[in-house]
Amino acid sequence: PRYTYYLLNEPPFTYLCLAKTGFSKLKCLSYLKDIRDQFNTLPSIDRETTIAYGLNSKLEVAMKQKMVMG
Repeated sequence: PRYTYYLLNEPPFTYLCLAKTGFSKLKCLSYLKDIRDQFNTLPSIDRETTIAYGLNSKLEVAMKQKMVMG
C-alpha cells in the first residue's frame, strides 16, 4: 500500500500522522490536533527538554483509542 503523511508543526514540536493514501485528510488532521491538545494538558512536563518517545506511556492509550475510532 501507499502512504501519505500529515504534519502539524507548532514549534518546538512537530506532530506526524502516517496513513494509507486515500484515508481522510480531515480525520488525520483532527487526530493530530487531538493529540496536540492532549499533550498540552499533561501536567508538569518540561516541553523544551522532553526526550523523544519519553511520553509514549502517557499518550499511547489515547492515541490508540483515537486510531481505532478513526
